[in-house]
Amino acid sequence: MRIRWKRRTLLSVSAISAFVLIFILVVPVVPFSASITLSGNLKPGGLTCHSIDKACFEKYSYPPVQITGSSTVSYSLLGVGPQPYPREKLVVQGNESALIYFKGASIEAAELYFTPIASLNPSGAVRIENQSLDFSENDLLKFSATVMNISPESMTLYVRITGSGGAFGGNNTIDGIKWIGAQYAQCAPARQLLASLEPDSRCVASYQAESNPDRNATQLHFTVEAVGKVGGQWFLYQQQFVLANPYNGHVNAEWVAAFMRSVNGARNGTSLQEDKRLDDFAQLRFKTSVSNFTIANFGFNAD
Repeated sequence: MRIRWKRRTLLSVSAISAFVLIFILVVPVVPFSASITLSGNLKPGGLTCHSIDKACFEKYSYPPVQITGSSTVSYSLLGVGPQPYPREKLVVQGNESALIYFKGASIEAAELYFTPIASLNPSGAVRIENQSLDFSENDLLKFSATVMNISPESMTLYVRITGSGGAFGGNNTIDGIKWIGAQYAQCAPARQLLASLEPDSRCVASYQAESNPDRNATQLHFTVEAVGKVGGQWFLYQQQFVLANPYNGHVNAEWVAAFMRSVNGARNGTSLQEDKRLDDFAQLRFKTSVSNFTIANFGFNAD
């Protein structure tokens, strides 16, 4: 009887220990809180404030947005376990919105939008494709992408583009938070900031770099944002692209492709196409001229 009682006691202690361990590792009982201020966001009536009237701005300014989350005891004590916040979180306050990027329990970065966005990355709204990185007329890089309305309804939208390499805009740090500096891009053919797209129609959004990117960067990262309005509701759709940097100082396939797209974009006639025979001829001519610069005939019918 005594042995049987000891076994039951050990089983009970083991069950309690397992329950406590699961509780510590799995159950999100520890609350977390973060706050962020949407810069320049004013309540109705705030637009009447004079630029130097601090009291008026304080009266009509919204308070910081409070964001709550929760995680486990193990995360709170050791940083081990589920994150208290999602990687991205959309918040709306008045007529402004912010997409907040969390890293653990802290706000890593944020993006500000001057519209009350109701949904993030909805399916069946838009499609972004045909991305390219070309040289502009003044030898600066220009990123372009096609935005297509794949919904059954007409929509209005504007497009923003962010890019790496230090050439496609920059970021600002306010109160310890990095605000991502997305650039507004015009959508052809309307050439307006706010485009109107019927179902199955599209526009080409492009943005030229402010300077040449770092030549050491072999790849450039871009995010294209379509901020649209359908049926009275605003949405935000994002898509990321990674493209080879054609401005890295090397004449390679990416550079040639970007150069050809730029030339074809400036032509009024038919587009130029790469010719494999001319490629082979140019390569042979180069190698032969290096080895013997006096040779004029390179094995073809004419020089």
